[in-house]
Amino acid sequence: MKHNILIVDDEEDILDLLSYNLKSNNFNVLTASNGKDALLKLDSSIELILLDVMMPEMDGFQTCRIIKSKPEFENIPIIFLTAKSTTDDEFKGLLYGADDYIKKPISIKNLILRIKNIFKRLPNKTNNKFIFNKNNLMIENQKINLTKIEFNLLTIFIKSLNRVFKRGEILDLVWGDDTYVTDRTIDVHINSLRKKIGKKYYVILTAYGRGYYMDKVE
Repeated sequence: MKHNILIVDDEEDILDLLSYNLKSNNFNVLTASNGKDALLKLDSSIELILLDVMMPEMDGFQTCRIIKSKPEFENIPIIFLTAKSTTDDEFKGLLYGADDYIKKPISIKNLILRIKNIFKRLPNKTNNKFIFNKNNLMIENQKINLTKIEFNLLTIFIKSLNRVFKRGEILDLVWGDDTYVTDRTIDVHINSLRKKIGKKYYVILTAYGRGYYMDKVE
């Protein structure tokens, strides 16, 4: 089955490049040249959105917020493609509900792999045994109470499965640049999150000497 992807970018050459490569990898493609055009073309058939951040009139962040505010579209995965490369921009994108944040220039091979990884885990988003959204975490119909730190940790891990995050990256994404936090503090919060999510559906693993990552339990 071919998946339907909406590409939103104001640069025609990027639209053409991405369209060609996605179609070559057996995806159906629809394109939009700006945020307003994307909202007009968005419907229930769209299964993933590639969204540029820096666009005239309505930028990608605003477009993402509008999409995620609509119940019928809030679960559509969004990948930001952008030249904005600061940690704050990446964190903002993830908090607005994006599933990934890829910096330009784009590696097509890397992008295709990330798209396929998102589609692999999509069934878990509709599986009532493990549901994580912007409001809460439910495991087997039981609400799991998370602290703000644990919620933000789970957000970055689950949206970038199998990506190893160094402690410094975790510090910047979750606590911010201006907060002093020790490695031990990070470890304590991650261990607490591990206990709350268990090991039945997702597991947080240690990449020794590198950092932490999350994997899906098959």
